Amino acid sequence: MIIAVSGYKNSGKTTVIEKLVKVFSAREMKTAVIKHDGHSFEPDMKGTDTRRFYDAGAVGTAVFDGEKFQLVKRCRADEKELTAMFPEADIIMLEGFKHSEYPKLWVCSDEKPKDDESIKNIIAWIGRDGQPCFDKDETEKTADFIMNYFEGREE
Repeated sequence: MIIAVSGYKNSGKTTVIEKLVKVFSAREMKTAVIKHDGHSFEPDMKGTDTRRFYDAGAVGTAVFDGEKFQLVKRCRADEKELTAMFPEADIIMLEGFKHSEYPKLWVCSDEKPKDDESIKNIIAWIGRDGQPCFDKDETEKTADFIMNYFEGREE
C-alpha cells in the first residue's frame, strides 16, 4: 500500500504522518515514510564522520549498528526506487507528491487545492469540509479509512 500525504507548505503533513505512523505501529503494521525535498537537503549533521566523508567527495556514505543503517548516495532516485527498499513495509506513506498519481490524503489549513488539474486522486481531506473529510486529530478514523480504501471498501 502506497499513499501520498499531500498539501501545501506548512499545512501539517508531517504531523499527520507522524500520528498515522504511531497508530499503524500500535496496530502492529510496519510503516515506511519517504519525504520528497524540493531543495537540496543536508545529508548528515556537520562534524559527523560520514558528513566529513561526504563533504570530501565520497559518492556515498553509510553508518550502521546492529539494528539500523543510514545510507547517503550521490545519485538520482525516485520514489519507485525508494519504495522498493522497504519490502517489509505494510504501508508506505509519501510526504508531498501532490502532482503524482498516487492516492492521496490532502492536508489543508484553510486553503483548498488551487485549480490545478495536475492535482489528482484525492481520496480524502484532512482539515477541510468535503466528503470524506477528517479533522487533523481524527487519526484513528483516518487510519481506518486508509485501510478500508486499500481493502476496496471506501467509506
